[in-house]
Amino acid sequence: MRSIALLALLVLTTAPAQPAPTKDFPADAHALSVDDLKQALTGKTFMLTWVGAPAWRMEFKDNGYIFFNAGSTNASGTWRAESGKVCTDMRAFGNNCNEIRKSGDSLYYKRMSGEVIAMTAN
Repeated sequence: MRSIALLALLVLTTAPAQPAPTKDFPADAHALSVDDLKQALTGKTFMLTWVGAPAWRMEFKDNGYIFFNAGSTNASGTWRAESGKVCTDMRAFGNNCNEIRKSGDSLYYKRMSGEVIAMTAN
């Protein structure tokens, strides 16, 4: 019994931490201009992770295409920057615009559900 408790403690303390969902951007986060947002996203791939959901992979190609992967879901389409928002048009999800803000060197993405998720560049 004691070895099971020690094993559980080991797993809990060594498991990678995933941020809990929040509906608030960091207090110092600010919206980016169209040009700054394009520069922050173009040609880059980001991972978005949070508790209770598969990680999202978002790849923003410089030709205006986006590739999205989450678990067994794969989608592609087009993307464009608007002031403080990234807008996508993917067959699987339709047309959407999501707010993105920057805090320090980090970007944060607001899902349609209102949850804010950190975007980690790969």
